[in-house]
Formats: sequence, C-alpha cells, structure tokens
Amino acid sequence: MSDFDHLILGDSREVFDLGTSARVQAATEALAAQTEHEIAIVSRDLEASLYGSLPFIDAIRRMVAARRRNTRIRFLIHDPRPAILNRHRLVDLIRRLSSYLEVRVMGNEYREFNESFFVADRLAYLHRPTGDRFDGRVCFHDPLAARRLLGLFDEMWEYGTHDPNFRRLHL
Repeated sequence: MSDFDHLILGDSREVFDLGTSARVQAATEALAAQTEHEIAIVSRDLEASLYGSLPFIDAIRRMVAARRRNTRIRFLIHDPRPAILNRHRLVDLIRRLSSYLEVRVMGNEYREFNESFFVADRLAYLHRPTGDRFDGRVCFHDPLAARRLLGLFDEMWEYGTHDPNFRRLHL
C-alpha cells in the first residue's frame, strides 16, 4: 500500500511533495487508478517506469473498457524514440486503441519546455517542475491548478505533431 492509496480523486485536497522515483510512481498509479474520463500527460519520453508500469497500463485499460463517451487519454512528449526502440508497453496499446489514446510530439515552440505533469479528470494533478527530476507535488483535488495545467497542455497540444510510429499499420 502506498502513501497515496487512501486519497480520493476529487475529494482529497492535501498537497504532497514527491522527491523520489518511488513516490512519483506510487502517486502516478494512484491517480490513474481513479481517473474516469480524461488524462493529459506531458513527459520527456513516456517514462517507462511511470507510464509503462502494469498498474498504470491496467488503469488505462479499465478506463477504455468502461466505454464512456468522453474518455480521452493524451500524451505530449519530446522524444518518441526511447518508447519505440525499447518496446514501451503503452505503444501497442496506443496503436490498438487510437480512438481513446493519442500521442503528439512537442512542437518546436515548446522544445525547451522541461516540466512534466499529469492532469486527471480536470480535478487532480501531479506536477514535476523539472521533468527529468522527481521533485514535484501531487494533489487529488485542486480543480484550479488542474485547469491551469490543462490549459497549458491544450496550448502545447495544438503545436504538437503526430508521430507515425504510434499509428497502427493496416496491411
């Protein structure tokens, strides 16, 4: 059981400092497990330790299996190569479930952006101000901060480009 398993998405207002890879992973998995409709993630390279973990993948599968009309899972990344070359668990899922999961590569306008964040259901967030470090914060209920991050995400999303490596080949 992690430090975050008792928290409730949309209810628990405490802000927790992270600081270690284990805490970031536990918070990521706890957020994903409770998300019902929308995930927006900015990541350097789809960090396999976070977004390739079985609990995270299972949470994504559950969201999609629920077949809610407004389910949307988006990833905005800087470098797709590590995920493709290392056979990241998410890549196959993204290819198979492209009507729910989308990936874009960060546009040139945001190439220097080095933060990482995860917004869940427009209510909760995990934010790492320096994306290649584990220092950061998580809150399971702060709609204002979540919307602010989602606004930034949406702006960057518009400048992002599709990567053909995440598309399924139909032969």
